[in-house]
Amino acid sequence: MAQLVQEPNIGTAIRALDSSSFYNIVGAEPTTEDEYNERVTFYTDRTGKTTKSATVTWSAVKAKYDELLTAYTNNDYGRKRVESYDTVGEQLDKLYHDIDAGKLDKTGTWFTSVKAVKDANPKP
Repeated sequence: MAQLVQEPNIGTAIRALDSSSFYNIVGAEPTTEDEYNERVTFYTDRTGKTTKSATVTWSAVKAKYDELLTAYTNNDYGRKRVESYDTVGEQLDKLYHDIDAGKLDKTGTWFTSVKAVKDANPKP
């Protein structure tokens, strides 16, 4: 779900490739291999005191970033749905009232509100 909500960046790509990696990006996000080598420092642990060789190459990071960005872009409908749905508490309240009214079908308020969001933001 995270990729639906937040646009990926180079750090997201590094973490996706090596979740145990500790790194720091100084300045703007790198867009080339030279910038990657200049701006990204990898560390042996979370203290950030001892550096080590990069755990992932620029080409791998760039490919993963492109993959994540494509997934993010293709899931625009999902982000819109997440923003449009009622909160979980409000949905549960609608379900409670629908059950109490004997409307646990397509005429209930929960179903019609969820359907409205899905209809307004269809899957491609």
